[in-house]
Amino acid sequence: MKLSSFFGALLISGMLSAQAPQSFTYQSVIRNSTDQLVANSPVGTRISILQGSVTGTVVYAETHNASTNANGLLSLVIGAGTVQNGTFSSINWGSGPYFIKTETDINGGVNYSLTGTQQLMSVPYALYAETAGTATNGTPGPQGPAGPQGPAGAAGTPGTPGAAGATGATGPAGTTGQYANTVFSTGQLALTQTVTSYTLIPGLTQTITVPANAKVYVSTNGGFQNASTGSSHAAADFAIFIDGTATSVQRQVAAANTAELGQILSQWTLSGVFNLAAGSHTIQVRARDAGGTADGNAGGTNDLIKGNLSVLIIKE
Repeated sequence: MKLSSFFGALLISGMLSAQAPQSFTYQSVIRNSTDQLVANSPVGTRISILQGSVTGTVVYAETHNASTNANGLLSLVIGAGTVQNGTFSSINWGSGPYFIKTETDINGGVNYSLTGTQQLMSVPYALYAETAGTATNGTPGPQGPAGPQGPAGAAGTPGTPGAAGATGATGPAGTTGQYANTVFSTGQLALTQTVTSYTLIPGLTQTITVPANAKVYVSTNGGFQNASTGSSHAAADFAIFIDGTATSVQRQVAAANTAELGQILSQWTLSGVFNLAAGSHTIQVRARDAGGTADGNAGGTNDLIKGNLSVLIIKE
């Protein structure tokens, strides 16, 4: 079944009168399932006005029972049918878009099977124009947001300099800045197998004056040179001493020349942070023989230790 709707041009004549009627004309051509015109027959029709979309809210609905003419043309006056929902005169045509939905029973009953929906364009809004001229002002809307700031104006003429202000009060004394002092030295020791007690590495000693509330950062490193070959090796202990007493900062280094080189040099390093009482203190690096089966270096018969000592004093 098909229907072809015509209502745009037909609305103009009804809308141009001095007072717009609360209705408009609707026409459609009705055909059956075999595409034959349904002529001179009663047709049941339901008209719905939808707001917003083709599936929008039904704001008004009415039914008609009219007959087609010899050409299958069905003519209705929307707004003059049997009201099913809403009030035609209360439709706010300014709150569109609106759509018209038609449902048709070609047997003249209410078993609607032929359906069509299309948007109402500009013509029906003559109904809206009827009341627009006499409408009262609505409640003012909320104030809009502030617009963007305009460009800065030109700079004004500089004013006359003011008189000098009074001298402010003296502020509190600031905190004492951080104090730092660094000392550095180097030296070497020929270590024999008989040196079994800690012995000062010549040159790796510093006597410093420590202020109150200071920390002492000690760092020392160097090389342990040995000419062992094959499975032979040499070993040495290293320690940081303060005022003649060994600290807990100690380590042992072994040198094994498994690659049969002329000699081998192993690296050693020690470091520590100490909280010492204010006054004079002596920092030393000492070493001793820690066993092994070989002594000697490329230039002599004893293990050779070379290193440096760095002491940093920082007062908060």
